[in-house]
Amino acid sequence: MTDHDPLTKRWSAWGRFLWLSSLLLLIGAGCARLPAGRYAIDSVDIERVDAEDERKVPESDIEGKIATASSPKFLGVVRGFVFDYELFDRYVLERDLARIERIYRARGYYEAHVRAGRVERTKDGHVKVTIVVEEGRPVDVGDVRLGGITALPLDTSAAVLAAVRKHLQSGKPFDEGEYEAAQDDLIRALGDRGYAFAQVKGGAEVDLNRHVADVVLMVTPGETARIGKLTVTGLGDLPEKPVRRALDLSEGELYSTSKLESARRAILALGVFSDVEVTPVLTGSTSRTVPVNVRLVPSELHAVKAGGGIELDVIRTDLHLLGGWEDHNFLGGLRRLTIDTRPGVVLFPTRLPTLRKPTKPLLENRARAELRQPGFIEARTGGILRGEFNIYPVPLLWGDEEQPSDIILGYRDLSSGVGLDRTFGPFYASLFYNFQTSFPFSYAASLPKEFKKVVISYVDLQTNLDLRDDAIRPHVGLFVGNNLQFAGLPVTSNFRGTNADTLFPRDLRVQPEVRGYIPLAKKWTLALRATTGFLFPLDYGESLQSDVPSPDDIQLVFFRGLFSGGPNSNRGYAYRGVGPKQVVPIFVPGVIQLVPACINNVDSLDCKTAIETFCKNNPDHIACKFPSGGLSLWEASVELRFPIIGELEGALFCDASDVSRFRYDIRLLYPHFSCGAGLHYQTPVGPIRLDTGFQIPGLQVLDRNPDPADQPSDQGWAIAIGIGEAF
Repeated sequence: MTDHDPLTKRWSAWGRFLWLSSLLLLIGAGCARLPAGRYAIDSVDIERVDAEDERKVPESDIEGKIATASSPKFLGVVRGFVFDYELFDRYVLERDLARIERIYRARGYYEAHVRAGRVERTKDGHVKVTIVVEEGRPVDVGDVRLGGITALPLDTSAAVLAAVRKHLQSGKPFDEGEYEAAQDDLIRALGDRGYAFAQVKGGAEVDLNRHVADVVLMVTPGETARIGKLTVTGLGDLPEKPVRRALDLSEGELYSTSKLESARRAILALGVFSDVEVTPVLTGSTSRTVPVNVRLVPSELHAVKAGGGIELDVIRTDLHLLGGWEDHNFLGGLRRLTIDTRPGVVLFPTRLPTLRKPTKPLLENRARAELRQPGFIEARTGGILRGEFNIYPVPLLWGDEEQPSDIILGYRDLSSGVGLDRTFGPFYASLFYNFQTSFPFSYAASLPKEFKKVVISYVDLQTNLDLRDDAIRPHVGLFVGNNLQFAGLPVTSNFRGTNADTLFPRDLRVQPEVRGYIPLAKKWTLALRATTGFLFPLDYGESLQSDVPSPDDIQLVFFRGLFSGGPNSNRGYAYRGVGPKQVVPIFVPGVIQLVPACINNVDSLDCKTAIETFCKNNPDHIACKFPSGGLSLWEASVELRFPIIGELEGALFCDASDVSRFRYDIRLLYPHFSCGAGLHYQTPVGPIRLDTGFQIPGLQVLDRNPDPADQPSDQGWAIAIGIGEAF
């Protein structure tokens, strides 16, 4: 049936009619309607007058505490579609005006008055609300006097002073919330040093003539106390010994509020309890001991996980299932056993943006098992044993759209690891020994002899300092991490030399990272990220600097090298889309049939010469611009996250990154700059994220004499779908 067939035209017309009808029905069903005699609120604005300085109360702080609100916009664009209108009520507005005055006075604006609440009609059934606030002059902190701390040890007095000065400093704005926080932190500073029964009485004398608030805090520290009897309830049939070991609290040790909180976090980290309370019994201020009650609420000890999904991007399309089993008390002792599997099928060669019809289904599976022993060696250290078996195709090697490769490379990975992890407050460290063997195979034709088994034996040290307010949905704070790996031990040189068909990489790899989160408003966050990485191969990688790298080096860098681009990296580029693109015939075996000199020996000089000639005539062939990875990396990202409606949030981001095939080579003239936007829907395990990034023309490579291996991406955009924030 041709495109000019009348039947085709008729069905095409019916299809357009049905599509348009469905769209109109959807719009009609989603449109909200106003009740008779009511008005929809288009906007609520705060208008400030007579403000004498720049320290205004943010509108976002007010909007979250009043009932009069503007009608939500669907996707930030259209009101009255999907979401109902916010309706105007003058009685609610009157209560909100009084509430706004209280908000201002709590921030030190004691002379603030709401002069008016104007309501203007913008169109039929719609109004705009303007609240006029006369702020007046704010009150500053004057003298801050602390009493009752002269008898305390010097280090304790210093900690108390630091806790107060963090919130109250002369000349700074006086804020009732900061005043209360200063008292709370003062009590905490004393509680961390054994003063369990410490009390503080405060007062603030506000002088509106001078616009100053003088603060007096009188401290009654009491005597230092020790932890008393430890009582654990709510265990049910679970063993008590592992819980007490994880608590790491001993009767008679010096009382510490921070240590009680750390004990609670340690019990939650066992993964067995849905709620934990570690409560000191503070009765009788003259007591020298503090009993501690630990109340536990066990969660389900066994869990079955099941699900599925579809993955569609510029790399591949796959359909997969998810299955798993968890036992939180495996063989007793609160050991946690986790088994996960992800079987699926890759629809080869279907992918964005062409969506070619699939011709071959490629089976894949990723299976992982992990056993965690709490209290290993000491109370807060976990011992971990894990194993994985993965089988998967390598989608980067499928050839171009016109000449797909006849050979579809895949790997079977068998890996195991054993290690320890430990938290020290906000600091986390893990040390693992990992052993991985990767066996290459082909889903179709046989592989060339140049493909070898890769055996990676390496030690992995991960360290993190996490000062964020929330690990899943950070709004303020700092995260600093580093990953250090050393590959090669304990494989000996003799063992390496007797296995010509196996590759054993030896290298040192380091990648530090820093992330920062700045609150711009109540739900507006500016997120920043920067990372750099270096790989130091000890016995491979030299040929990466040539135009045609050796097969061995390409295979090793595929597993050990540095790459950039993708959902959690540079989102304007595809997965591994940033960095060197070199002539790599071995990883695109289909080209070997096109170059006769390579049929018998792909690593010969004649083959390399022939491939170079082939690539001059076919520069867009995948074999001539394969993403080979590199030895030096840098990445930087900035993202503005903001609310849209409910759990739906928006994001505007810009990413930049580069990967070089040379050592110690941070090339700032290769920014590969991209910007885009995304929609994030918040869930308990993190946001479901859809980001679209676009490469910025002219800001890919700024070097006037660019590295020939660094070619701009053919596709100027990429779509990223994932769970969890990009950083």
